Amino acid sequence: MTFGKYTSKSFKWLVENDVGYCKYIVDRHMKEMRHPEKRKTINETQGWHKSWEAEDSGLPKQDIKWLKEDEERGLFLKPRPFSDMYGRKRWRKVLKSEKMWFHPPEMPGVVDGSTVPVADSFFRHRVFFWRPVGVWRYSVRCTKPDCPAKDNPKAFLYRCGYGNTVRPICDINGWYFMLTEVLACDACRHLTLYYSLIFPHLNYCNIVWASTHPTYINKLLIIQKRFLRMISHANRYEPSAPLFINYSLLSINKINIFKTCLFMFKFKNYIQNLPSSFHNFFCVNSNIHSYATTKYFNLPFCRTWKHQSFITYRGPHLWNSLNKSLKSSPSLPIFKKHLKNFLIISSL
Repeated sequence: MTFGKYTSKSFKWLVENDVGYCKYIVDRHMKEMRHPEKRKTINETQGWHKSWEAEDSGLPKQDIKWLKEDEERGLFLKPRPFSDMYGRKRWRKVLKSEKMWFHPPEMPGVVDGSTVPVADSFFRHRVFFWRPVGVWRYSVRCTKPDCPAKDNPKAFLYRCGYGNTVRPICDINGWYFMLTEVLACDACRHLTLYYSLIFPHLNYCNIVWASTHPTYINKLLIIQKRFLRMISHANRYEPSAPLFINYSLLSINKINIFKTCLFMFKFKNYIQNLPSSFHNFFCVNSNIHSYATTKYFNLPFCRTWKHQSFITYRGPHLWNSLNKSLKSSPSLPIFKKHLKNFLIISSL
């Protein structure tokens, strides 16, 4: 069975467990075969947004009817039959693809006594459906400055549904309403997918656990590279370093460096905002000796690699290795921006 409440069950199981339902299906099928003209059909208006019918923010009621039903002036062509995945006959209305301005039917002129026009026919409005890709077939580039496909000459926006906002606009000829199609960037949507599914797991408490031995981190790094190749449609053997640069992403190791340096910047400049347990976490060289040095923090003695992975050693070591322009950033947002750009192009 591929439909109904017993989906995925065999016909033999249906006969053995629910004969009444089996008889109902057979009788209904025989009835549809004897009277095919009474077979239920479902009309669909492909492209129509339900929010356009909202009372407070949608189209006026007098405009909804002619936009959906008027084949000459409305949004849709004549209904076309098609078969769905179950073989049932359906009727579908498709949007017109040759114009963007839609004018309402003309107001009635001379009125005789037999037919009285409804009041709605005098208060209809024009509708402008902005569809540069759907109608003009125009090639639109992504306008985001950090788009991963900004250097790809063949990367264009594609249609991704229609906007749910109806915009009333007033010009010199009166009011009209504007509908729009939604354009999406394939590369930016894949980047959103990465930040939704992968990045939260790599970023959560990264400063605590990501400084462990590379044997454990490399397993997560392989998964991160695999997902990055998947969203960029790259070959499995293609180097991942150019992909990280193209998408402006940090590997799991660089995320740990970023988080650690961020904590050190807060300790140096905003120590009053940190919990009191961190106030004596690091030692400053100026408190030990008075001669000039380029290293702000004092490195504690650590003989083993395990102790060198602690933040008490790793934090001062990373901070002292940063260049002077980064460490002298005037604010936290500027420091984060410059540090991320530095880590993206660096080979740490």
